[in-house]
Amino acid sequence: MSFDTFLIVGGNFNNKGAEAMMYIAICEIRRRFPQAEIYTLVGNAKLEEKKHSNLRTVFIEDNVEVRRYLARDFRLEKIKSFLKYCILNMVTGDLKKIEKIYNQILTSKTAIVDISGYGLASNWPIAANMNYINLIRYAKKHNTTVYLFPQSFGPFEYNNSKVAIEKYIKEYLPYCKTIFAREKEGADLLQNKYGLSNVRVSTDLVLENKNLDFSLVFSHRPSLIYPKATGKFNIAVLPNYKLLENKTEKEVISFFVKAIEGINVRYKIYLVSHAHEDLELCRKIKSCFEDSERVELVEQELNCLEYSAFVTQMNFAIASRYHSIVHAYKNDVPCIVLGWATKYVELLALFEQNNYMLDIRKGVGEEKLVSAIKEMEERYLLESQKISSIRKVVQGQNCFDILMEE
Repeated sequence: MSFDTFLIVGGNFNNKGAEAMMYIAICEIRRRFPQAEIYTLVGNAKLEEKKHSNLRTVFIEDNVEVRRYLARDFRLEKIKSFLKYCILNMVTGDLKKIEKIYNQILTSKTAIVDISGYGLASNWPIAANMNYINLIRYAKKHNTTVYLFPQSFGPFEYNNSKVAIEKYIKEYLPYCKTIFAREKEGADLLQNKYGLSNVRVSTDLVLENKNLDFSLVFSHRPSLIYPKATGKFNIAVLPNYKLLENKTEKEVISFFVKAIEGINVRYKIYLVSHAHEDLELCRKIKSCFEDSERVELVEQELNCLEYSAFVTQMNFAIASRYHSIVHAYKNDVPCIVLGWATKYVELLALFEQNNYMLDIRKGVGEEKLVSAIKEMEERYLLESQKISSIRKVVQGQNCFDILMEE
């Protein structure tokens, strides 16, 4: 396709996966369209512009109310708060200014590249679902092409106040040029429930990216600061505070304490927060090993590039954040995974790592945990070779090639 402008949607700096996908989208677009203008939707655009002036993109303000205003989404259940927001912004003219910017960007020569990791599902609030759909509604109005890049979809068990969402899904998702579902389960739901014919299955776009060309993403190469491992035997342990939605804090802490106690003493262990909200959980786990120099808490909040460089020093990881696993696999580092969703199951199946998938929904006993750790200690080199072989096959395709198709 002959595009001269791209609008990246769904990236942010609060989550390492979303941050990595943003960088890769900029990189892959600029590889194919070196002269194109690239805009990125973020919340607090002016602040992010100052903090990340090194990025070769222009930030545009994005939030729920902006999208509602653009799509003229005047649903009664939110009308009070929305009118209050509109009146406040009409006085300053902010919404009209933002709409003018969007109108200038969105043309038939523009492509929207949506890299939301997970934005459309019945277990999200109605506002989150409508926020996702509203941008597609606005794009359709301007005859702007929309691509939904690899992400999770579903479940779609809408009821009561959410049932109207299905009407919008049926009306607007067929408009998208291509929808990449990251999991087969999500693709099947979109095709079978809504009859969509524009759906393809694709692996995570971070995995598909062979290398990030810093010169295409940054105006000057960023410096990476991360802990340097000194020994030959190192393990990263990455808890996820979302585990507390399924288990008590005591149970989660106990799980990771048992995991660390079950690791051979020759290994140095690094407790790492893959997201800011995980840090407090890491601190509480570390407090159970206060006198142990073998267990080191990484207080520094690593960005996605620093984490990717850091994890290459590990023999393996014990992880429960999806993109902490993705970054590990991208660097041929095997993982023992504590997960609770289809995306974990399908990712580990892809890399033939099923033995190391501990599904919290089915319950994870201490015996199974210790067994997985012992097996990984013996086989991490073989598992790394297997991951490397499969990764090369995965990277033989790239979802961004779709942008070049007529």
